[in-house]
Amino acid sequence: MNKIIKTWLKKRFFYNYLLNIKLKYLKIRDAYYLQKNGLKVLILIDKIFKEINIEYWLDTSTLLGAIREKNFIKGDNDLGLGINIKDYSIIIPKKLKENGILLLREYLVDNGDYGREQTYIYKGVEIDIFYHTINIDNKITKYHSFILNGNSNNYLVKEALFPFEGLTRIDFLGKKYNVPKNYIEYTKVKYGEDFMTPNPKWTMADEKNTTILKDKFGKIILYKNFSE
Repeated sequence: MNKIIKTWLKKRFFYNYLLNIKLKYLKIRDAYYLQKNGLKVLILIDKIFKEINIEYWLDTSTLLGAIREKNFIKGDNDLGLGINIKDYSIIIPKKLKENGILLLREYLVDNGDYGREQTYIYKGVEIDIFYHTINIDNKITKYHSFILNGNSNNYLVKEALFPFEGLTRIDFLGKKYNVPKNYIEYTKVKYGEDFMTPNPKWTMADEKNTTILKDKFGKIILYKNFSE
């Protein structure tokens, strides 16, 4: 094998090795902050959203934890919330920022008209807000997540569909929070029929309710120094 290629492969292997170590460290760090500060962050967000009349609900792994563990899932590394995309307004990041909750990044489809996902941070806790497109007549909602498309600046768009019958409230860590009214069926389509049994091997590749869109691409906006 060419000496130059061998050297490149060694460097690539070492880079990937260091990257994997870094990613594992970040996941452990973020999980620690969620367990330590997650409830404080959720209480503050609940207060802010009530002030600006934004209806939201516990979503993704936060919803799963509320149903199954009655707590944040041990090892989970972010707070997941859902909001109707029709309720998005610039007032959301503005009001959150006034309270120290800073926007890290957002993913957009068609400049946010078709899909939007935002990630904020506060007290070391990352907060993912998934903006849902809700079809009340068909009792369906969908949100979008994003996958890096090779070396392109465009992101593949993954659309997740859920049955949705409106919202109800449940007790979670001493307060009542919104969740989908049909939260059992809602959670099953993402995490499987046996979602009440913890599965440490579960990954997003196991989702059965997602499709990669062929006619849509997403873009990411990163907010430098958390200040923009």
